[in-house]
Amino acid sequence: MIWGIFAALACGVMLLLMLPLFRGRDLKEMAPTRGDYDVLVYKDQLHELERDVERGLLMPEQAQSARLEIQRRILTAAENRQKTGEQSFGAWIPALISLSVVLIIGGGGYALLGSPELPDFPHAEGVARQQRNLDMVEGLARRLEKNPENGEGWAMLARSAQVLQQPDRARKAYAQAIKLLPQHKQIRLEYARMLMDETPEDEAFPSTVRELLNEVIRLSPGEPEALYFLGIDAVRRGETQAAVGFWRQLQATFPVDSKQYRTIQVEIEKLH
Repeated sequence: MIWGIFAALACGVMLLLMLPLFRGRDLKEMAPTRGDYDVLVYKDQLHELERDVERGLLMPEQAQSARLEIQRRILTAAENRQKTGEQSFGAWIPALISLSVVLIIGGGGYALLGSPELPDFPHAEGVARQQRNLDMVEGLARRLEKNPENGEGWAMLARSAQVLQQPDRARKAYAQAIKLLPQHKQIRLEYARMLMDETPEDEAFPSTVRELLNEVIRLSPGEPEALYFLGIDAVRRGETQAAVGFWRQLQATFPVDSKQYRTIQVEIEKLH
């Protein structure tokens, strides 16, 4: 049964990511969108998750729960993009790469760490598993009380709290991790994404998001994701020239004859 669930999830992701390819629209007319970046962002999160497992910062059972949550977010991002008629910012290759990563890590990881030969767990066992995850997070929180200078530990707590839908705890943990890891770009991007996900589509991002994205630019000049969202935020705040400036910098990270360069140009021209 569990493999049937994985197969259904894979088919769902494949369908949602492939549908835009059959629209027959000219990619030159497509503008970069939030949904396009989300799929690529979740791919990065999967890579970061595996690195945490390799470093021993995340238990295999907890990592599997996080994988499933990221897969759910990929489905949601793809579905939202389809509903709004959005297209992939990097055409369809990044989406297929993301799909491959999901299938390899999700399916392969479960085959290695899980027990696919066992029958499905009843509801009571599912509840017990969730409680074990909660207990692991509480145990991590207690260890951090004794060792509060562990920046990687705070980062792990923040990610775990996100998966368990504990936003207040996640925000506090991210703040601690950022304080203790002043050169860690990924943590800042993760926290910024969380805050952006909480922001309604028609509102500017909180000032904390801008601060985080600007720190990312300081640590990694020309970081595409940070430049893109700084531009989106400027548009939402009515600062057209600032948005153009950010997207010109973003545009400069791609070859002049690339589709990405042209789609950014389309978006910039819409602001004039």
